[in-house]
Amino acid sequence: SLITTFEQADHYPRGERMIAQLLPGGKVLIAGGQSGTVGNPPQTYRRAVLLDPANNVLDNSLQRLMQVGRKNAAWLYTEAYGRPQVVIHGGTNGELNEDLNSFEVYDVLSDRFLAAPPIAPTTQELQGHQLMMSSEGNLTVAGCARDLAGTPSFAFEWFRRP
Repeated sequence: SLITTFEQADHYPRGERMIAQLLPGGKVLIAGGQSGTVGNPPQTYRRAVLLDPANNVLDNSLQRLMQVGRKNAAWLYTEAYGRPQVVIHGGTNGELNEDLNSFEVYDVLSDRFLAAPPIAPTTQELQGHQLMMSSEGNLTVAGCARDLAGTPSFAFEWFRRP
């Protein structure tokens, strides 16, 4: 049965294509996304908030900033690196109109994004893709990429545990 609902709050900009990841303890990390209406340029968000659905509280601390604003990113939750973390990859920065090949790592215990994620960028910019992690902590990135002419292709990259 439904326990609670949470509507868009004034504390987080209205947007689309955000990520949402359930964390240990029941909170939800909501990050990124993009807004934009007819006649207004898109704004891609670097911000992330924590939603506590059990208490209907949204923590919008300004310390939680990604390195770059992104939408359509892939993400996964892992404890493979010895700490609970959310790994975010790729997506698009709508303001710059560019696809991204970089990673972000949100560390749950410190409640911050790492300044220098321990994972090198992929060789291709990706959006609409997936991240998968093996039990050994090796990371696979797979999904849609585009060449310089804009032709879609499939990309697959594998990273050993850092």
